[in-house]
Amino acid sequence: MKAILLIPFLFFCVISKGQSKNYSQFINEQSINEKQIVKTKGEKDEITYLGTVKDNKGKILFFVLSVYSEIQAAINIHAHANVIFLDKNKVLRKQFELGFRDELPFKLKNNSLYFHCLNLKTGNKEQYSNKLSTQIPEFLCVSPNECY
Repeated sequence: MKAILLIPFLFFCVISKGQSKNYSQFINEQSINEKQIVKTKGEKDEITYLGTVKDNKGKILFFVLSVYSEIQAAINIHAHANVIFLDKNKVLRKQFELGFRDELPFKLKNNSLYFHCLNLKTGNKEQYSNKLSTQIPEFLCVSPNECY
């Protein structure tokens, strides 16, 4: 009986561990687009503060970060690529888990996120920009053909 109760508890601990990160500590205007590496036992995070999205009066609406995480799980390493949106109070409001590390945005400029993507017609790498509105998006497109 104890084993049955222990399994859900352990599952909850593993899930909540990943959700308890304080991303606000990585927001610094002097470190925009600089990768910050955080290593803990069995985990490595590469966190890049991309900047802010502002309204047309210059008021900050939300902060945007990209996060690449590697987590040691027994023999294998599990990786996650996320785009994080914090509100003006630096509280987590939305997190998009992307399929691959190379889908993470590399900059935020004039309320547009910029991504490297592959042009399916030519096979060439190109830049793709996704203009963000004054609301956190429901879906995040990382290329003309790929949205999360």
